[in-house]
Amino acid sequence: MVMATAKRVGLDSDALTFLVEAMSGEYDPATDSSTVAAERLAMYRVFLYADHPLYLTPTVKRQYEAITVDRRRLLHWEVHRFLICDALGNVAPDPGDERIAYLRSLHSGLDDCRIAAEAEQSGLTLLLSRDDRFFNNLNPVLNGLRIERPSVYWESLRVPRGSQPRIRPAPGNPLAAATWWGW
Repeated sequence: MVMATAKRVGLDSDALTFLVEAMSGEYDPATDSSTVAAERLAMYRVFLYADHPLYLTPTVKRQYEAITVDRRRLLHWEVHRFLICDALGNVAPDPGDERIAYLRSLHSGLDDCRIAAEAEQSGLTLLLSRDDRFFNNLNPVLNGLRIERPSVYWESLRVPRGSQPRIRPAPGNPLAAATWWGW
């Protein structure tokens, strides 16, 4: 097992999709529901302002590779390939059928249980997700891992207002002129 260190933050498939959609250059939070917009905005701000990398587990990678719409699948692949690290490298070790079975006894989503077990095994300390059932069911039993919403994590970073992001959209990128993501 990889030793957990501070700021090893992973994304579930919803958090990844929120990041991909916010980065698309076509996203406008004003056209979104307030609760979803808050999570997409927080996910993008975490990417721009946090001083640590983000990680994906093999199950999240498998989930986005199964997206049937070519353009959406390609956008997920590009964000993952160029901007997000692999939590377990290229090979997905078996997180243990016993661990997954135990997590399944508490939560019905098989892929969620695989993601949690892979995140534990890779030493992630935090997994970002919008799925309330996922974190309510599994947080009490996870080993060295906590699941929380992107908006909760963004707030916990306590980035001072007016701070410059660690990463900025390049000139010519539609997001370079957008103001909705600034802090």
